[in-house]
Amino acid sequence: MKRASISLCLACITFATGCASKTSESAAVEPTETAEASNQVAGDGGLDDEPPLMDAIEKIQIAVRAYHLDLLLETIQRQSKRWTGMSLRLDRMAVAMINGEASPDEIDFGGLISVDAAYPQPGQQSRPEDLEFRSFTPSNNPRALIEAGGAMQPLGDGLWRLQVDEEFSMLVREEAQGVTVATDLPGLDRALSEHNNPEVLDPRFQLQVEVTNFPRDSIDPSALLNFGDLRDLKTVSKIVQELTGLRLQLGVQRDSSERDNTVRFVGRASAPYESLGLSPLGPSLTAPSALATKLPANAIVGGVLSLSNATPAIQELNAIVRELEDVPPPFDEAVEGAVDALRRILRAIRGEVAFSVYLTKKREIAVILAAQTPDVDASRDAVRALMLEVERVLKTHIALVGDDPNERYSASFKPDGLGFSKARADILAIDLSKAMTEDFGRSSTIVLGKKRNRVEFLSYVEGDASLIAFGPGARTIMSDYLRGLQRARASSLESLGGLGVARDLTGGCQLCVTINPHEIAKLFTVIDKLQPRPAKRLVPLHEIVKRRALDAEISLGATLSPQHAALGISLPGALVAPSDEVIRLTLELLASDDEHEVQEEESLKGNAYEGAN
Repeated sequence: MKRASISLCLACITFATGCASKTSESAAVEPTETAEASNQVAGDGGLDDEPPLMDAIEKIQIAVRAYHLDLLLETIQRQSKRWTGMSLRLDRMAVAMINGEASPDEIDFGGLISVDAAYPQPGQQSRPEDLEFRSFTPSNNPRALIEAGGAMQPLGDGLWRLQVDEEFSMLVREEAQGVTVATDLPGLDRALSEHNNPEVLDPRFQLQVEVTNFPRDSIDPSALLNFGDLRDLKTVSKIVQELTGLRLQLGVQRDSSERDNTVRFVGRASAPYESLGLSPLGPSLTAPSALATKLPANAIVGGVLSLSNATPAIQELNAIVRELEDVPPPFDEAVEGAVDALRRILRAIRGEVAFSVYLTKKREIAVILAAQTPDVDASRDAVRALMLEVERVLKTHIALVGDDPNERYSASFKPDGLGFSKARADILAIDLSKAMTEDFGRSSTIVLGKKRNRVEFLSYVEGDASLIAFGPGARTIMSDYLRGLQRARASSLESLGGLGVARDLTGGCQLCVTINPHEIAKLFTVIDKLQPRPAKRLVPLHEIVKRRALDAEISLGATLSPQHAALGISLPGALVAPSDEVIRLTLELLASDDEHEVQEEESLKGNAYEGAN
């Protein structure tokens, strides 16, 4: 037990001094309630409570909660063995941290494990008794757990003293359902009381770590990285220096089959974020996105951003324009017109902005930008004004190019110039010159189309939404989008559920993003097929794509308010616990990549040797 307690103290102290960054009057990390929280189990208030009155010694506060840790450990152990063939005994490692001589059977990893510590901030005159520590370890055999810890001084009535060093000791007490450890008797009572009357913990997470009351300026990113004159990075560095609280949560969830393991991680931090200029951000999105439900499914990456107003964005645009050097004639008027059109577009946005990237069935990339724009006429006029000004800039440049057929290109904007079923879209088409495309390989068809010489921008404004699509696959995706406006969609950007998971991670998100590993893998296979000689080492990847084994979504959700920030990430079961066949193919792919790198290194060494001779 002695070795375990020392390890816990040192771990807490090391973690605290490594992360620290401000004093106790700081705001706590913003609590989050989820629909699932009604039956939640257990934890210390920590960041969600009013900050307590501090002693003369300012202390870094650390709170660790683990509940159903057995599920997290078992998932890691099982997946590690499937991928590496090695049998990890993480339960034994955890026991070594708590009590090195105990058996894993003597600790109930399905129960609530709690550790709380308070350590004086650096730079203060502190004494050993200024260190606070208390913990509760659930056990089916508390006496055996204590006795496995080696020599301790028995004090009677189920109480022992653990002498850590000459100046510092701790108390250990046998409880009905476990073992409490603390620096004093009130600490033992508090540890037991908190276990018997736990506050709410989010049941989606098996592990939660909270650190509060960081000492100010203990983290200085600008001292590690040379930010120079980068204003925004200096602002972020200052915010990090004033960090006041941090909460990290990690959890594994299983579906009813107990096969689909979803891993979720959420980090929350308290700091003064006002200097980032947050007024453009709208409320956190908690329901399906009105824009995302209109966009096609199967995006490589897609996301939604909540906006409240565009005034700060316009001000930032004006600042950028002022920092630019004077644009020389004859481009000055066209650039000024384009900037003004951008201002008008920003003013028209009300609510959500969505983006998505697709690989179409024709093996072409398409990018979508969409926004909620209730004023149809103003939005359409603004988008067309921008297209006209871009055409104007390009035609001005074309006039200066001259008559060289290799250098000459063309640009044309046509309102309602592209017809679809029951709708027409605006089109800005740019036909590239021979000089622009002569060095492009076959794989450039993904971004330039089959002829590798044309770029198209399509726009459509109707109802409460404006959409711009570009890339060689823009026509395909625009057609899909327009069909969805005429009748209910069978599938959309919301269909796989990744955006819903992103919203759930942080109790709503201002920025919600999904990434589809299957679509990314498919993109690599398409690029490979366009090469003169497809790589044999990518054969396993082609097989994975054929099986659609990775067709799930990674989810990211982020929120930012004047005092609180949160970022959540969810990895789907298709990545965390794939089938045995997918693991085999992935290991083959990784092995072939390693072999390819070795061959390249040997080839480079051979070339260097020949050059030297």
